Amino acid sequence: MDFLRQLRAVTFAASAWFVPLSAQAHDTSVAFLDLTIDADTVRVEAKLHGDDLGAAVGRSPLERPSREIALARAESATRYVAARVTITHASRPCELVTTRPAEVLSAQDGSYRLAVRYDVRCPRVIDDLEIRDDLFFDIDDNHRAFARARAFGATFEKVFGVYDRRWRVQGSPSTVAVVRQYLWLGVEHIVTGYDHLAFLLALLASLAARGTRAGLKPALAVVTSFTLAHSVTLALAALGIVRPSSRIVESTIALSIAAVAAIDLARLRTDPAANTRSAAPRAALGFSFGLVHGLGFAGALGELGLPSRALVRALAAFNVGVELGQLALAALVFPLLGSIATRLGDARKYERRVVAPIALALVALGLYWFVSRVRGA
Repeated sequence: MDFLRQLRAVTFAASAWFVPLSAQAHDTSVAFLDLTIDADTVRVEAKLHGDDLGAAVGRSPLERPSREIALARAESATRYVAARVTITHASRPCELVTTRPAEVLSAQDGSYRLAVRYDVRCPRVIDDLEIRDDLFFDIDDNHRAFARARAFGATFEKVFGVYDRRWRVQGSPSTVAVVRQYLWLGVEHIVTGYDHLAFLLALLASLAARGTRAGLKPALAVVTSFTLAHSVTLALAALGIVRPSSRIVESTIALSIAAVAAIDLARLRTDPAANTRSAAPRAALGFSFGLVHGLGFAGALGELGLPSRALVRALAAFNVGVELGQLALAALVFPLLGSIATRLGDARKYERRVVAPIALALVALGLYWFVSRVRGA
């Protein structure tokens, strides 16, 4: 296997060296593609012979534009290449995000090459990439493209031909790239997941009746129980061990908000101080409903996708991101509620003036979401 890999590399290098010499009469078009894969981005450099640039710069394919025209129309040439050298990841197209300055390079035959450079971004961190080359094949069946890709700590080579236009590059992305992307996705999901935030508010609001300092330990216990539960179901669902209905999961998440808030309203009518004595019932609620919320996190993660060669790292980073987002928001909201409780100076007054209105709003919101999701709206 090592011998075959070395032979392929030598063949590629020899071909890349001799093609420019043998193509001095320029009977066929030749391009050189250089790709660098980093996290979710592919940096592309394509070197095109001046004699092949007619169509690329918006002129006749038979025209041989001057160096000056080629450089002036480099933006057009860049987009021409980007439209024909298509890059997909997990069957999703990677999108052109940046075009970089082009450069005119002298060729061995006394002519020139135009080096165009651009970046494409894929939906998630790259571990399995497919490149399709349709450059110039519509006007030259004999076109060849010599490609080199630097990725996953290795270098890969390929020669594209009219009957061999696809190239698959696979490998394990770096831990830094995986953690950087999925940690942020976890934070982003919890910050923009209004139903999860509403559930956290429902869990924590009444605990702040003790004040920030006295209520901090029970609040951490509740958040921890919620985290443990959703970590379990997030992993089970993301790994494909359980596959619940998304409509049932999302509807139950909405119902969990209304249920916790309704429990607070019922308690306020019977024993307003009950929830200030023990956080255990609240932690149990957080754990029970956290199992369902974890399935919701998995549904969102499923839409984003997980890299198959870094699945555990991506899953762990996403979960840590969710937890960091929860802790950051709890650190903002809980001290505010605790300071209000301290200023009022009476837990029962805080329950009536703060917890009751919050609970009423959350019951209404949770039921509205529940009905909407059951109906599929």
